[in-house]
Amino acid sequence: MAKEKHVTKNQYLFLVTVIRATYEKKYSWGDAATKTKMLNEFIRLPAINKNTPDWEYMERYTETKQKEVHAALDLFGSILNLK
Repeated sequence: MAKEKHVTKNQYLFLVTVIRATYEKKYSWGDAATKTKMLNEFIRLPAINKNTPDWEYMERYTETKQKEVHAALDLFGSILNLK
């Protein structure tokens, strides 16, 4: 992955979010995610084809979500007269 191209901060944020969501749904304190379980896990990512993740989609999606959060925080701040 990172050997093939430069991975951006937004792409890493996307990957971390997907990985965290995958493991949080399946594992709990009583059923911990071991190294073996993690290595055998299948993580679904947006892809251009079977062997090529869609890095641009991950970048755009993360940028869009960040803009939505900033807009919501700006609105919330204006409601509370924080600006």
